[in-house]
Amino acid sequence: PPATLAEMGEAAAKLYKEENGEPVQWGFVCQPGSWFMSSWIGMQASSEGNYSYIGNNADGREGVMTQVVFDEEGTMKRFLENYKAACEAGHFKVTSTNDLEEFAAGKVAMYIGSTSAFASVLQTVGDKFSFGCAFMPTVTAEDVGGVAAGGSSLYLLNRGDEQKMTDALRFLEYMTSAETQFKWHEGTGYFPVNVNAYDLPQMAERLEQYPQVQVMIDQLQASDPHVQEPLTGVSGTIDSSFMENILGVVTDELTIDEAVENMADEINEALEAYLQTLG
Repeated sequence: PPATLAEMGEAAAKLYKEENGEPVQWGFVCQPGSWFMSSWIGMQASSEGNYSYIGNNADGREGVMTQVVFDEEGTMKRFLENYKAACEAGHFKVTSTNDLEEFAAGKVAMYIGSTSAFASVLQTVGDKFSFGCAFMPTVTAEDVGGVAAGGSSLYLLNRGDEQKMTDALRFLEYMTSAETQFKWHEGTGYFPVNVNAYDLPQMAERLEQYPQVQVMIDQLQASDPHVQEPLTGVSGTIDSSFMENILGVVTDELTIDEAVENMADEINEALEAYLQTLG
């Protein structure tokens, strides 16, 4: 499978098909938002290690995130240069509507999806064809930071009711048990947070039945724990800014430098407004 964006472009070009001058099968579809970029920025090496951040203060984990750093560190520009080249080489479908439906219908041959949707992929594809999974392609061959893990989480809020806290803790104990985590994983695709779930006999059976799941597990285990999504109150702005400006680059409406500047300005302005609400 393609390991880098450049290789993705090469593979997508071979899979691209036209009839009467119109595409009938795209090799690859992608419209990167913050979920994608947390990995594609995060996997790039920096002076700190095999990882980079979207924002300062370790993406908001060593203090409040007050501004982006992908502009001054050059990570966004590096991504855009490689992504645009791959798009042009592989005739990527650059707008995303319902990637899974298009994949199941045979309209696109490859797409990047969350492990959380694996059960949905199985159900939607059904017995139409067999499919495989691979590591998310890196920006270049030098990037070894891996991917960002995100998704569903459980939180407890202590509002001073001791009985509710006791009951909530019991619920968390149940939800995080190995057996329950396996059920959660099997029904969705999310990773079990209890490592003992991976030692269950039913997990061994599942990995034998669906080797794609082992690929997902291997990718997470090979990732640097610093590669994470930003911890901030303006995630919606980050997502929309990335999607709109990256699309502008691949459709030649924006230069790479213009897009990087736009994204930095838009997100920094949103951060400034958000920080004012914190007092």
